[in-house]
Parts: sequence; structure tokens; C-alpha cells
Amino acid sequence: MNEEIKKQIDAGLATGAAKEAIFAHLLTAGYKVEDINRAFAPIAPLGPGAPEETEQRTVGIMVTIGAVLIGLGIFSFVAANWEYLNSTLKVVIILLAILLVNVLAWYLKEKKDLPKAGSALFILGSLIYGAGIFLIAQIFNIRENWPDGFMLWMIGVVLMAFAMEEFGLFYIAGIVGLIAIVGHPFVIFDDPLTLNSFALTPSFLLILATVVAAGTGYLIRKKISEEQKGYF
Repeated sequence: MNEEIKKQIDAGLATGAAKEAIFAHLLTAGYKVEDINRAFAPIAPLGPGAPEETEQRTVGIMVTIGAVLIGLGIFSFVAANWEYLNSTLKVVIILLAILLVNVLAWYLKEKKDLPKAGSALFILGSLIYGAGIFLIAQIFNIRENWPDGFMLWMIGVVLMAFAMEEFGLFYIAGIVGLIAIVGHPFVIFDDPLTLNSFALTPSFLLILATVVAAGTGYLIRKKISEEQKGYF
């Protein structure tokens, strides 16, 4: 009996039906409440357990919001005293910010089952990473074309998107990569009498960005359905 109920539950979940709707359907089909609860037990708590799960998620979300607010307060303090910090301390702060935000995002997504909160922090981490690239270039007066920073930003975000399976990061990578593509011609032809600015862009960076962008497009298209391929 339980195996039969389990099959119906799996079939319902595969179609995207809510657990409550599946439970109600099984009741109308004549199955006992005890048997249904027993079949649902390995999947997710129902009945008395559901409020506890909701409460845990609410607490997790509140903790996330609190962590973000604390982080913003720290960033505000650092920004106000930025000019008084030495270069080494500035770099350490940037790297720690990137690391801590992404670790917290991973923890919420993988350990606390809060995918939306984790995704939001992954996006925040990608923005901090991009800002960090330009801040480090400013700290050490690195003479490069500004679109190069966007290419490095795009590459890092794409790698994080694949590593954490965060599809939303691909949108950020696409926007950042587009800025780099649009920006390079303006930099190259800013001075029509010379193309010295083009020499500031390392060839390996251009090749790497091209490979990453092309490879990402190929892998994404390979994973989508045949119907969706008509739009790409």
C-alpha cells in the first residue's frame, strides 16, 4: 500500500503539484491518513511539521536580512575611512568581503535550504567582486583599459555560476560582458592617431574571455530543451 502511495506522490511532485494538493487527492482516493503521512515522511513534514518548517525559514530569512544590514553598516564604516587605510588592509578587506558573502550564500543555500536568500547573496557577492576589481586597480594605479576589468568580472561570475549552479549569475555575466564589448571600441579609437591603448589589453585576456563566453553559450544551449533552442 505504501509503495503505491509513494508512486503517486512521486508522480505528483514530478508535475510540480503542491504537497497539500497531493495529500488531498490521496484522501479522496480512499487512502488512510496514517498511510499517507507514512509515505510522505521521507519527503517533507506535513500537518504539525509544516508550521515548524515555515518558522525555520522565516527565522533564516530574518537572520539573512540582519546579516546583510550588518554588512552594509560595516561597508559604510569602511567607506568613510577608506582614504586612511593602507593598501594592504584595503585589499584584505575586499577579499574578505567577497569570501564571507559567498560562503554565507553557500551556507544558506546548501545547508539551510534557503535557495532564494542564497541566490540573493551570490548576486551581492558578484557585485562586490566586480567593485573589488576596479578598487584594486585604483589602489595600485594599474594602467589597463577599463573594459578589461569588466572581462575579468564576467569570467569570475561565469565560473561562480557554474560552480554554484546559479543561473541568475549568467544574466549578470551577460550584462557585464556586453559592457566590455561595447566599451572596447571606444577605448581603442579614443585617439584616432594611435592604437597604443589597444596594446594595454593582454592578448590572453581577450582569448580567455572569448573562450569562456563561447563555452558558456554552448553548455547552456546543450542543457536546454529542443523547443527552447529555437529561441537561441
